[in-house]
Amino acid sequence: MSDKQVFKHKEGKGSLFKNNYKEKDSHPDLKGSCTDPNGAVWALAGWKSTTQGGDPYISVTIEKPFVKTNTAPEPQPQAKGTSGAGTSLDLDLPDF
Repeated sequence: MSDKQVFKHKEGKGSLFKNNYKEKDSHPDLKGSCTDPNGAVWALAGWKSTTQGGDPYISVTIEKPFVKTNTAPEPQPQAKGTSGAGTSLDLDLPDF
């Protein structure tokens, strides 16, 4: 089913969900998004913690949503006489 629509919260609303990709303590326990009163979408992250008095709370950050860019390296021109397999090395070899 490829007709998946991106959900957008109503203005002033948001939600957090369990982070199933947490691998380190520095990773958030909760992740989600919200829409501010002006209609801008923000990414949310939350960490479960406890006050010095023992009361539980969630520390929250809000930031611009991550936008994945194409990070593939640009193809490099191949040196004359290389097959393209593996890395081409600039060696000082005699001509045969």
